[in-house]
Amino acid sequence: MGGSRDAAPDTGHHDRRRAGGDDLRRGGAAVAGHAGPRHPRAVRPAGRVGAESLGRRPRHRRRVGLRHRVPRDGEPVRSAAPRRDRPPLRPLWRRRHGRSGPAHLPPVAGRPSGAGERLPVASPVPVLLLSGAYDPVTPPEWAERAATTLPKSRRLVFRSAGHLVTSGEPCALAAATTFIETESLPANACPGAGKPPRFTTP
Repeated sequence: MGGSRDAAPDTGHHDRRRAGGDDLRRGGAAVAGHAGPRHPRAVRPAGRVGAESLGRRPRHRRRVGLRHRVPRDGEPVRSAAPRRDRPPLRPLWRRRHGRSGPAHLPPVAGRPSGAGERLPVASPVPVLLLSGAYDPVTPPEWAERAATTLPKSRRLVFRSAGHLVTSGEPCALAAATTFIETESLPANACPGAGKPPRFTTP
């Protein structure tokens, strides 16, 4: 992939015009999260993304997101200071979630989990399993394994998608809506799911 890109905010609302058609439109925070350990100076701090990055729709004008930069091949990674018009994320988090945060995780993580939490779920309830082929968080193999104990499940894998399939693939969202309403899908649902991803070349 070439050039700089603004990561779409991790809210399920992606602006494809800014992404240029490549896979950065699917889960910008996930892309930045995976690029961060390898290129720590390329990932900019979290902050507010202004209206210029999110289009003209009012409810998208101020969203919490990440900005990151993907260098061209052979291009040195340059650090970039956060813009001053983007306040830190911490006040926004505290306003929405109070004082909860990573500091409260260790006591909860230390509690023993019940034996049933690791057992596969077996249920006759209709289930739609949507997967992105490039999803590092919940890979398609997990859905394939879950389907073995869900006899009424239907599985769709989107070859050009990553995490949060319904936010980047309109057909996935339409399929989910149809499945919730009818508990079934036609055999030819989402015929474009097998299309390979598009890449931007210089």
